[in-house]
Amino acid sequence: KGHWIENKSSNDWNADALAEIESDEFMMILEKCLGHLPETWRSVVSLKLLEDQKTDLICKELDITPSNLWVIIHRAKLKLRDCLEKNWFLDNV
Repeated sequence: KGHWIENKSSNDWNADALAEIESDEFMMILEKCLGHLPETWRSVVSLKLLEDQKTDLICKELDITPSNLWVIIHRAKLKLRDCLEKNWFLDNV
């Protein structure tokens, strides 16, 4: 009806929680959240966002189109954000 759904908006992340991103505990949570993604999504996130590989190489390796890669990244980021908020940031506010 033209209005945002309140509980669907993203939460503000606490600056202290952001500072702890490099902690071992956070990395365990991130790995857990990555593990909930479909295999192709996990591969795309790992290659593009964590290893900074070039789009054309990822597409060739995974046999996907560039537009499919960007859709996967978008959807994976939404899932990861939700998982991280539930398992890390909101617990550390």
